[in-house]
Amino acid sequence: DKRCSRMDARTREQLNEGIVHIYTTDLAFAALRPHGSVVTWGDPAHGGDSSTVADQLSSNVQAINSTSSAFAALRADGSVVTWGGAGGDSSHLRWQLACDVRRICATKSAFAAIKGDGSVLTWGHEASGGDSSGVEHLLLRDVAHVYAADAAFAAVNNDGKVITWGCASSGGDSSAVEQWLEEGIVSISSTGTAFAALTSRGSIVTWGHGPNGGDSTSVRRQLSHGVRHVFATRGAFAALKGDGSVVTWGSLSHGGSGDSLRVTTSHTRGVKTLPEDHSLGTIPVSVHEQLTGGVEHLASTTAAFVAIKRDGSLVAWGDGASGGDCRAAQAEIAGRRVQQVFASLHAFAALTDDACVVTWGNKDCGGDCGRVKSELSRDVEYVYSTWHAFAAVKKSGKVVAWGHPLHGGDDASVATLLSAASPQSRRARAGRP
Repeated sequence: DKRCSRMDARTREQLNEGIVHIYTTDLAFAALRPHGSVVTWGDPAHGGDSSTVADQLSSNVQAINSTSSAFAALRADGSVVTWGGAGGDSSHLRWQLACDVRRICATKSAFAAIKGDGSVLTWGHEASGGDSSGVEHLLLRDVAHVYAADAAFAAVNNDGKVITWGCASSGGDSSAVEQWLEEGIVSISSTGTAFAALTSRGSIVTWGHGPNGGDSTSVRRQLSHGVRHVFATRGAFAALKGDGSVVTWGSLSHGGSGDSLRVTTSHTRGVKTLPEDHSLGTIPVSVHEQLTGGVEHLASTTAAFVAIKRDGSLVAWGDGASGGDCRAAQAEIAGRRVQQVFASLHAFAALTDDACVVTWGNKDCGGDCGRVKSELSRDVEYVYSTWHAFAAVKKSGKVVAWGHPLHGGDDASVATLLSAASPQSRRARAGRP
């Protein structure tokens, strides 16, 4: 949609004054500027037009969250300003949202706000978490965190008890595992339709849509102890344990099996080829042995995982078109150590120890950086991402962008602004929070 690609002269002028952070819905952007004002552009129905609340966005905004089509801005005085599509109308909660809001979380179509007393307010599409009346008595106080899947929320109170609401089949109903969610929950991760809770004992409790990670019975024993962090794609989870091993479950095509890497050729050295999956036209290749230890960190796109090992090498699995096949990138890295990996919707970008960036995955999401490859071969300090593009900040302050030209991958229209960016605007992060 070309409506998302263009910004008027006034918007460009405002962005020239610096950007602290850029937030997105599916088809619009909201840029937070240094003095707390907000500039928006893109599809008006998805939050690109904020004219009706412009006065409230002129100063003191601290953070912004988004559904797929609406924004919610949190101001310094604890008030909330909303605009856009699903979740953009919070008028029925005007007075409750006028003060003391601390944090905001969002599903695809609804918002949840935590207030200073630990109470939770919800609005937006009722079936996607906007209606919390069924658990309202449990959300009146002492809620510490709220997590979101596509259409359901999961809250954790100060005692570590979990409260869920929203679409039942997407994680809004946790009654089947309620006895294990009464206390001691440290954090929660989500796929699109399932949740995984990490307990203080290092075990994992899952619920929601079984094929997308809600059912972890096949790896129950491995998840009973020693888990430190949980990562997720749209349909699978990966747990990083204290011994450096990785346990995966959920949709195979989304990285749910550490035994498989979806590639298009069976001539792969050092890995075991499994029977061809003719239904998808791909060949699964086992990387299971490479995930039994030595893993330091994981990152994920919508359908693939990548692990950074202690020796700085990479191991990827899941959908090859979404970054699940990193053989070409590993060859390009050629003995250098990967320090960090960044992800868009279907691609990865690795920053090496010699300040070089290497990419792989879907070209329309930044997996192909050929156009700016020479710029990324040295002096890169950090990388930011939207769903379809990346932007690298170099030591000189120059910003280099690549990916889909209509979604942030072409910085030609603002190149002069980016090359002269202030230190504060250079730290701007693009993408969903």
